[in-house]
Amino acid sequence: MPARLDLAAHPFLRAPFQGVHTPREMAERMRSQPKAAVPLLESGEISRWFQANGWNYPVRGTPARGVAGVQQFFESMGLSKPPPLKLSKGEVFHTCKFPESARGQVALQTPAKKWVYGHIESDARWLKVLTPDISGPQQAQIGYEIDSRQTDSDGITEGHLTVFANGDQKLTLRALVQVEGRKPSVLRGALQPVVSCAVAFLLLRLLMVPVMDFSWPGRCRQRSVDSHCSHLGSGATVVGMGRLAERSLDAGLL
Repeated sequence: MPARLDLAAHPFLRAPFQGVHTPREMAERMRSQPKAAVPLLESGEISRWFQANGWNYPVRGTPARGVAGVQQFFESMGLSKPPPLKLSKGEVFHTCKFPESARGQVALQTPAKKWVYGHIESDARWLKVLTPDISGPQQAQIGYEIDSRQTDSDGITEGHLTVFANGDQKLTLRALVQVEGRKPSVLRGALQPVVSCAVAFLLLRLLMVPVMDFSWPGRCRQRSVDSHCSHLGSGATVVGMGRLAERSLDAGLL
């Protein structure tokens, strides 16, 4: 007789959702009592119940806080459609005098009557996120700070804030800052003349190399010709004297 193994789900034990046996049943109970579900989601109680039954917990990434966590749970379960989202501004521009800082805000918004939530990250060290995790009914404020001391130089510098929001939606805020009044460091001011002189000397050296290369062979050739002519002159004198001696013998002079 073949053996049969029955794997019954472990029921949820915490009030007010005690006795729940399936994820869908849990979602239905949470829909009727969303505020009661908040502490159970934030403490990880529901996540551990999923793991104890061998189920994959649907929420990925950073869990949302408050009632937004219930909205996130419904969306991850496929029981609620994520609302359309937008940022109140797509780009911000700030002017700072070194070493001052500037702060600003943008809002994550939806026209739907649903909660929004998001996790924010920055790609620049001078652009600091003051509210890394946000949530709210229909909108939530994103706070940021610009630290002019962390920028590389004067002029306009660009950075970005990325918002990971409902239903894996990703939105980007472009941030521009113009820093003025930065003073060069003492070390940089002292080294700049030295570096300038070294570069000038190197350029002058490189410019003189072709002139030296072209003039040197000419000088060598001139010296060779002079030496050759000197030898030829000495030889001609000897030959001339020999011929003069022969003529004197013929004439009986010697």
